[in-house]
Amino acid sequence: MGTVKLWHYFKDSRTYRDVIVQLSNKADFSSKTTIYNNDRDNSSGQVAGNDSEYTETSAGRTISLASAIDARYVRLWSNGSNVNGANHYVEVEVSKNINAVAPPVSPDPNPEPAPTGGSSLVSANFDGPDSAFVTSSAFWNNADDGLYQNTDWFAESGSLYRRSNLGYSNSSVFRMWTRQTDLAFTKMEMDVQFNGWAGGTSGWHGINMWLNRKLRTPADGNKINDGSQQEGYAIDFNNRDGKIYIQKKVAGTYYILKQDTWAPVTGKWYHWSGRVIDNGNGTSTIQMLIDGQIIQQAVDNGSVGGPRLTGGRAGLRSDYANYNVDNLLINR
Repeated sequence: MGTVKLWHYFKDSRTYRDVIVQLSNKADFSSKTTIYNNDRDNSSGQVAGNDSEYTETSAGRTISLASAIDARYVRLWSNGSNVNGANHYVEVEVSKNINAVAPPVSPDPNPEPAPTGGSSLVSANFDGPDSAFVTSSAFWNNADDGLYQNTDWFAESGSLYRRSNLGYSNSSVFRMWTRQTDLAFTKMEMDVQFNGWAGGTSGWHGINMWLNRKLRTPADGNKINDGSQQEGYAIDFNNRDGKIYIQKKVAGTYYILKQDTWAPVTGKWYHWSGRVIDNGNGTSTIQMLIDGQIIQQAVDNGSVGGPRLTGGRAGLRSDYANYNVDNLLINR
């Protein structure tokens, strides 16, 4: 290995503590080489380091070695940030050669591209006094569609609140969308802590994110009209039925593109991401990631539910879920 590049959450230029990067040929790291360590007081117990703390940016942090190291495994340490105790690893890139740039990976069957540290398009900041972040009453009862309350997001149903510098919802039905409508082929990511169910019994109740979303609200499109029909990709990551899904919605029909069995642990924070990739051949790859790792993906070639979707907005949806959310970010 010659270069390691890492990204934490970078939207608000925070600084992460005690960042350590280690390489090893052994999975248990019984022998290892430390290539970066800014844990000056050895609070991690890995020997005190001499490197400096740094401010996170969209460019990430590049660690280039003077000579290549023969290694198979990478281990990353950190100890929260100057904002909170979470660590928020977004991407890690490892290059074999000195100062090499990792080439893009083919979108099929392994479409994970080399990260670019792309620019932030929309984010959600929950820091500040406890207050409403978005409410459906602000959207439906005001001519500006709730713009006075939030300039980036609006709630079609339910509410999301700032509470203890986190986003919080326990609405029986919650739908939040970006005001920006040109978010095709983007990545949406956020930290989510599921606290339990707030009623309901259906297996499909849970939390999901939406990409390439077009709205008609209400059904006649008098309030919001993005096109001739409702459509979008739904990435369901916290369902009562214990499954995860990648779905395609066209008009009133949902088409399951991929599903698997996986149930998040109640009370645990996860960094969830969804991504739509333009494969350049008229198809799209839709990915679901947890803590930066792809856990399922599907290719939309137009054979299910009509042509692939190239809209629109991004959004967060939940049904009968009590949860916290933080560090919501949409980028390319």
